[in-house]
Amino acid sequence: MDAALKKVFFELALLSPGDWYIQALDLKAAADRLDYTKFPVRQDEDVISYIGTYQLLLGFSFENLLKGLIIFFRMRSGEIPSLTQKHFTHDLSALAGDPSCAPLEITSDELATLHRLSAYGIWAGRYPMPKRAADVTVISHGNREYAAEQALWNRLSKYLYVRGWVKKWVDEKKYGSILMLNHPNANSPDEEH
Repeated sequence: MDAALKKVFFELALLSPGDWYIQALDLKAAADRLDYTKFPVRQDEDVISYIGTYQLLLGFSFENLLKGLIIFFRMRSGEIPSLTQKHFTHDLSALAGDPSCAPLEITSDELATLHRLSAYGIWAGRYPMPKRAADVTVISHGNREYAAEQALWNRLSKYLYVRGWVKKWVDEKKYGSILMLNHPNANSPDEEH
């Protein structure tokens, strides 16, 4: 692919909260395929549990929701670039705690949920151990955690869904123009949750 075209596609993702929402939906759908409450491990499978992988995919889905929301809030307030180096992390509680996410009014319980899920994107869903003994956590999941994750995912997903937009490149000539679906300033609900 042409280097200039790569740059165009890269930059469009930094202007498109909806692209991050679409990726979040993909990851959530994949996680749902491993949802142990609906699809327990079968006897013929050579695994003990899919909990770590389920949590990994769900955590990455949250990461995309949060990054899409950060792009939305930062662009709405005129902050460019929409994502900075500090946003390139798998630490979900750090993303949710970003000052631009203040309108989300993330509770301390929701931050705890995100913090727990962060371990799965960093190591618990990927490796048998973290880099440091201090980071070891029990890979487990219960009804309370499950309900909290689902409620928070639904709330953040709805928030981004009704506000996000997608910028796409339209090839009119070599580098074309940008087609924007749902302009960022067009009837964006600001304060409702």
